[in-house]
Amino acid sequence: MPWIILVDLRENNGHFVNIEDKHGNIAQFETEQDAREVMRDHSLNVFPCYAISVDDDEISYL
Repeated sequence: MPWIILVDLRENNGHFVNIEDKHGNIAQFETEQDAREVMRDHSLNVFPCYAISVDDDEISYL
């Protein structure tokens, strides 16, 4: 089941954004752990981030 990452930029007068792949598409990850690893070094990790399962009703705070 693929996972996507949603970043909450509302506290910075923004909105929610998805992490994108190198082609500008919404990045998808095989597991929640893969999503966690990507966000560990991402510049947007200072904001609240969530991993969301595309197929199931699962959401995890990163």
